[in-house]
Amino acid sequence: MDRREIIDEIRAIVNADELNDLRQSTTAAMNNQLSGLSEGFRNEISRIQNSNKPIGLRLLDEFSSDLTRQFDSLNPHERGLFAKKIVMSRLIKLPDRLENSTISADIISEYAVAARYISSSLIKETDEYYGNRMESYFDRDIRVCEFLTIPAGAQIVDMRAWIPKSFYKNHGIKENLRCLAFVISRLGGRGPLFRIHTDTRNLTKFNENGWNECYLRIAQIFEQMPEVKGVVGTSWFYDPQLLTISPKLKYLQVVPISAGAFLRIDGPGEIHTERAITRSPTRRKLYEEGTYQPVCATLVWTR
Repeated sequence: MDRREIIDEIRAIVNADELNDLRQSTTAAMNNQLSGLSEGFRNEISRIQNSNKPIGLRLLDEFSSDLTRQFDSLNPHERGLFAKKIVMSRLIKLPDRLENSTISADIISEYAVAARYISSSLIKETDEYYGNRMESYFDRDIRVCEFLTIPAGAQIVDMRAWIPKSFYKNHGIKENLRCLAFVISRLGGRGPLFRIHTDTRNLTKFNENGWNECYLRIAQIFEQMPEVKGVVGTSWFYDPQLLTISPKLKYLQVVPISAGAFLRIDGPGEIHTERAITRSPTRRKLYEEGTYQPVCATLVWTR
């Protein structure tokens, strides 16, 4: 499919009857308070887009504290109505914005995939869940619709990420100096970077070929953004233990590290353990036997 055909496909997805019905019902249910909050969200999104400042893991954490406090003060049902309304209002504009962009057909095809799973979440997830900004995909879906996160297949790519100062602190003098030396001499500063994530709603390309294709898409984005210094990812699957425990996943480390990527072990954590053992009976068994303690690691790959 060419660029125009893919955009037409996205237009059909975001204008599907079921999504239009949901759009109408949420609009009818919103009261004046929620309508005023919508304007505040639109203004904050525009402010962030027009700024060159780093964006953290959660977009809503970059909003004014008064605005997020207003959102958090809504009851769960109202938060869900509002969250869905905001995302749908941005999603419906996505085809026109893609048409007017310089984004390649290859990456636009990944926007078609994203449009499907975002639409599915809006329709299938309860209002109460979708409005929980700490647990649901609400925050991430806004970012995708606003080009602040780019779907690239195996991973989604956050724009304007920076390495925190904690990257070279709290790990002992030797490790701190190693990490600081990397940031200064090889990376040339803490940012800007691309930050990659796995969206569990789209795992069809989470394999070696899918990741290689993802790297090529990220390279395309690099060409349009020469100021970006590299890519950073943080995950349990960067744990060096997986090279022997789960050799089928070794490509996740071997490919970037063989090309000069830098790895730092962050440490264990409940969420990392949960993610590491959920999909693997082998890792779960080793963990329960006490021979495997999952750890999280951060990988930085310079351009």
